[in-house]
Amino acid sequence: MSAESTTPRIRCAKCDTSFPAAMAVPPTAAAAAGWYPDPAGGNGQRYWDGSTWGPVAPGSPAPIPTPIRPSKPMPNAGKAILIVGTLVLAGGCVAYLATGPHSSSPGMDNDGTYYHIDGSAAGTYMTEGSRRANGRPCNWTRTRTPTIEIANMIAGGQVAVGEHGVVTVNAGEYFVSYGCKPWRKQ
Repeated sequence: MSAESTTPRIRCAKCDTSFPAAMAVPPTAAAAAGWYPDPAGGNGQRYWDGSTWGPVAPGSPAPIPTPIRPSKPMPNAGKAILIVGTLVLAGGCVAYLATGPHSSSPGMDNDGTYYHIDGSAAGTYMTEGSRRANGRPCNWTRTRTPTIEIANMIAGGQVAVGEHGVVTVNAGEYFVSYGCKPWRKQ
């Protein structure tokens, strides 16, 4: 017979389990009722009601979820500031875009899109030809919108290396140039 079999054992009538008597000691008399590790040494927990142990519960009880606080609604003053700020920003963007490019140069020196909104920028422009190193001609297009689409094109052309190109741009049109030397107003 082993030493373990001579150790006094206690049998729990409720849970039909036996365990060493030394493990049957409840928490201190001051221990509050609640879930504690199984005094029999199992993986589960047992409920101590203040005077007796309850049956073994497998595993740990599910943790109580922390309640989620609903967010506070934004005050009316904050909403008003947000709306006014958005409107001011949008108005500023529209005003800036309506004035066209901000350049003191009467010409168009780089590739890209130029918008001529007033009569002072509209007029006839000339270039001294293509600046492409591969000898290909440069391209220009007059459009109704900043995107180059067939439906929006007014006119277009090419200027070869060594040739002069001339184009008249009216107020309110977009002018797009790629690979050309600077365009100068005539």
